Amino acid sequence: MTPRWLFVNSIPITGQAIGKQTKVMTKTKSRISIKRLLKRALFGLTALGLLLFLVGYFGFRQSLPQLVGTIEGVGVGHSVTVTRDAEGVPTVKAVTRVDAAYVLGYLHAQERFFQMDLLRRAGAGELSELLGDGMLAVDRVRRRHRFRHRSDRSVKMFSGNEQAIATAYTAGVNDGLTALGRKPFEYTLLGTEPEAWTNSDSILVVYAMYFDLQDEDNYYEQNYSLLHDLMGEGFTDFLVPRGTAWDAPLDNSALPLPPIPAAALESPAATARDDTSLPPADEVVLGSNNWVVGGALTKTGAAIVANDMHLGLGVPNIWYRARLLVENSDTDITGVSLPGVPAIVVGSNTHIAWGFTNSQTDTQDIVYLDWIDETAGIYQTPDGPANTENITEVICSSSGECDDFQVRETIWGPLLEAPNHAGRAMVTRWIAHDEGAVNMHLMQMESARTVEEAFAIAHKAGSPAQNLVVGDKDGNIGYTLLGPLPARFGHSGLLPGSWAVGDRGWSGRLAPPNIPTSINPPQHRLWSANARMVSGEMLSNVGFGNYALAGRQHQIRQRLMALDSANEEDLLAIQLDDEALFLARWRIVMMDHFAGAKGSNVIAARHMIENWEGRAAPESVGYRLVRRFRSHVTQRVVSGLTKPLESVLGKRFPWYSRTAEGPVWRLINDRPGHLLPAGYEDWNAVLDAALDDVLQEVDENGGLKAFTWGAYTALAIHHPMSAFVPGLGLLTDPPHDQTPGEFGHMPRIGAGGYGASERMVVSPGHEENGFFHMPSGQTGHPLSPYFNKGHQNWVKGVKSPFLPGKTRWLLVFNPVD
Repeated sequence: MTPRWLFVNSIPITGQAIGKQTKVMTKTKSRISIKRLLKRALFGLTALGLLLFLVGYFGFRQSLPQLVGTIEGVGVGHSVTVTRDAEGVPTVKAVTRVDAAYVLGYLHAQERFFQMDLLRRAGAGELSELLGDGMLAVDRVRRRHRFRHRSDRSVKMFSGNEQAIATAYTAGVNDGLTALGRKPFEYTLLGTEPEAWTNSDSILVVYAMYFDLQDEDNYYEQNYSLLHDLMGEGFTDFLVPRGTAWDAPLDNSALPLPPIPAAALESPAATARDDTSLPPADEVVLGSNNWVVGGALTKTGAAIVANDMHLGLGVPNIWYRARLLVENSDTDITGVSLPGVPAIVVGSNTHIAWGFTNSQTDTQDIVYLDWIDETAGIYQTPDGPANTENITEVICSSSGECDDFQVRETIWGPLLEAPNHAGRAMVTRWIAHDEGAVNMHLMQMESARTVEEAFAIAHKAGSPAQNLVVGDKDGNIGYTLLGPLPARFGHSGLLPGSWAVGDRGWSGRLAPPNIPTSINPPQHRLWSANARMVSGEMLSNVGFGNYALAGRQHQIRQRLMALDSANEEDLLAIQLDDEALFLARWRIVMMDHFAGAKGSNVIAARHMIENWEGRAAPESVGYRLVRRFRSHVTQRVVSGLTKPLESVLGKRFPWYSRTAEGPVWRLINDRPGHLLPAGYEDWNAVLDAALDDVLQEVDENGGLKAFTWGAYTALAIHHPMSAFVPGLGLLTDPPHDQTPGEFGHMPRIGAGGYGASERMVVSPGHEENGFFHMPSGQTGHPLSPYFNKGHQNWVKGVKSPFLPGKTRWLLVFNPVD
């Protein structure tokens, strides 16, 4: 048989053709050799790639937590069992609370250590040490508050029991981290090592929540005072009203509306129409919803609590679900914990259930400093001259660069870097700086049996001030504020001022009976949603801290009052309510104003508005048109009214009040000519311009059919590392689902990277009937068997149980023999 290499063009080569074939054979051998080399190289590269993939994959898997088996010789005094359900929710069964704290710390570390690390660094202003130069600006702002120093002080104030629990938790965190087969994968990607946990770090995690939920340098008061100084009291009261027609406080009070200013401000800068001002921003208020109904409305006679806390969303979720069963204290508590802290934050202990919303009360003041000798750092106090304390904070980046950041402390707090517009030195007085601003008292909620016991704990707890609703198994309900608030004297807190004389300031922490409280009101219902809750003297006590516009709170109250009786499904339905009650009146304005408008685009848009679904539905074009129209009208009106400030500031005034809806709505209805923004011939022209803005957005986004609400608000939930590592998001980030709901004006909140971080409906003593939703699940590890489990229930509003489900994995912790 002729060897194959002797065939050329399928013709056998005979002996007579050998001479002619010599050159052909040489070329053929050369081509074959190159092909073989390429094949071998390709095979080698493929094998190497596969090997690297397998090494990476199995290395990646080594950073997964241990789910089953027995862990011997760890820091527990008695055996502890941990059962996990299909979504990874653990039930911890322990003899003592100290043992439960150790195991919870162990679980937190194995599932969430990188998240915990980010939180403590966010609280301390040390993010750049891990994430590089891009976080230096954030760290500089936060280092001013010296929370690393303050956390060390807080730890020294722990009671004996709190110290034991915190120390056990910290030991569990460090043992859990060490026991991983490989460090959490994020550190491998960053090329760094995780640092051990300390008790102070748990305090820093709570300080990180202060940064999230309160305004660290009090920009609200700075901007409010700027308006007041440059535009006058009357104009400021009108533009930044303390209430609107949407208000829905517990006492059903309405604050008087400020009069429309009788004259406009004049300025050389306010002569031409402003088409280049700030783009309209849809309001995002870090807040929440909660409400409770009393036993008089329920079939069981027990209260029912609903809570959904609105925060930035990520992978993993900020909360970690858990159930703790502690034998020697008869504790059975289920809810969410904050990784880094050994407490259950909200939940039910079978006797009471409770939930939080951010209170938006006034917890800060700007103090004007009266210099005696600014160069020497000497200023006036009620007790005479004092010197600023100059402290050097060293801020280092993972790049190796270090900066010395100077903090100048006064008796009232740190000096802000820039003076106000008039050159006055400003100090930020923040309740977060005070002793007791962070403590471990929230853990006592685990053993509270009544509404009154819960309130006694709340009034001494150290955390950002929250609206607290509580319901107990006997049907009692209550509302109060949890966390520290300042007890002011001599001033309202609305405007900055000098405290040098001693006629104004704080006299410590607000205490009962000066804290708002309501127990078992006649309507058997209580609610909150980050807006004003009280009036009169109690409102003076808690102050105005940039409350949310009350459209969401108004709708919740309306839904609750419509219930003749209530069960868990009824309250879940309110959490999922996406009806557009707030925008309905803007739809009417839009339809009426453009009834006779011409042009195919306007006619088509008007048809969408006429036939809108009346809900923030993903497929709705009409909802997005109306929502954006309102935003553009607001932007044009507020920017026009504040344009006179440009001549003083040299730039646009960069701030909108959350209650701007009130004055804007009054202006477009009353249409006072003297307040018409510059450059418009009448108020109809303002509305025309806002419509043009919307139609331009439509064109820029692919036309009307593509201009859906869901396209604008599609979920964008990311792992923090997916922005730095190309392709990682394909493994870690959930789909960009389009969901019902919006940013702030209805009960159902979820858009982009913001929304309900959990939904909870539970009746104490009847937890088996409760519901729970949580986006992005228990873990941030994409190889976990329960990665993103439960996320779609949150997206779609599917009823899912409050209590952990059937056991899928069993883990046992045994003490040292």
